[in-house]
Amino acid sequence: MTIAVRLMRQEDMEFGMCLKTQAGWNQTRRDWECFFSLTPEGCFVAEYDGQPAGTTVALCFGDTAWIAMVLVEKSLRRRGIGRALVEHALRYLEQHRVRTIRLDATPLGRPLYEQLGFRLEYSLIRFGGLPIVLSPPPEAFIRRASSADLEAVCNLDRLVTNSDRSKILQWWWNDLEIEKYVAIEDNKVTGYGMMRPGSQARFIGPIIARDEDASVLLFTALYACSGKPVYLDVPEYQETCRSIVAAAGFRAERPLARMWLGEPPREIRQYLWASAGPEYG
Repeated sequence: MTIAVRLMRQEDMEFGMCLKTQAGWNQTRRDWECFFSLTPEGCFVAEYDGQPAGTTVALCFGDTAWIAMVLVEKSLRRRGIGRALVEHALRYLEQHRVRTIRLDATPLGRPLYEQLGFRLEYSLIRFGGLPIVLSPPPEAFIRRASSADLEAVCNLDRLVTNSDRSKILQWWWNDLEIEKYVAIEDNKVTGYGMMRPGSQARFIGPIIARDEDASVLLFTALYACSGKPVYLDVPEYQETCRSIVAAAGFRAERPLARMWLGEPPREIRQYLWASAGPEYG
């Protein structure tokens, strides 16, 4: 029985969709198109005896990388396929000389990543539910984002995350199905948040902002989603955000572990309120 890892092809997207559905994940075909469009050389498929058996994606954000979509056909698990995929992605990223590699691990995947040297950075909580009508949010200037805001959003994101996510932000900005909001103070962008479609629920995140802006961005997103299923991933240390989410009627569904390998990540954590999900970080 042999395992071989190769580059993903366009026709493999349907296989990726089948795996994510099998795992109960929330991605859409549009997410696979995003991965393939931005980093075709970082999208991989594992074959087991010549048949597709698993996937992974390695995204480079400057000298920081993100590993995602590590999925293995359920009937073929525990045969080393997931490990082969991650090791292949690590070799690919080594060639790109990234300094830090990060990922969000499910409880099922975490032991593998620990064996490969990944360390826990912090925990996140996946919340889900139907948002209820809340009290009016605090006063702040929040509006829908426009193309003119993109440069300022990229600069803010780079400052907070210490990584260059401008290409993926550009992709999101061009996707009309993704709702984007910005917080403005003194004619400057001081926060941003977005919501994108999912196969099971809409996903709120990322939300990056100062304290007073973040809560309003979150309220705005919840109002827009009222009555519709929603997911969001909140860092465990963001107690204010967790309180807002709980008050809106959400329940904690599962834990995620944000992990890293290489140089420790350097971020302004207090400005990170909700992540972009395990697929984007």
